[in-house]
Amino acid sequence: MVDDIDKIILTELGKNARKSSQEIKKILQNMDYQITDRGIRHRLQKLEKNNTILGYHVTLNPELISEKVNRTIILKFKFTEYSRVNHQAN
Repeated sequence: MVDDIDKIILTELGKNARKSSQEIKKILQNMDYQITDRGIRHRLQKLEKNNTILGYHVTLNPELISEKVNRTIILKFKFTEYSRVNHQAN
């Protein structure tokens, strides 16, 4: 279960995966949440353990990287009842 504090942590990591727990703590404290640096780290471990956080990634600036860089793209498809019926009609 993800609560409001976890959502804020995830939002901040989505903006910058290298943001420190100290920086996240300051953001939360400015929003009137009382949490320690250790509390942030504990929540991050829990989010990693329950597979809410699957990994951390870097975004490269293509203008600065002249060599070819391998990229992995993960696509997730969700088929609906409509798509199954439409496919069977064809």
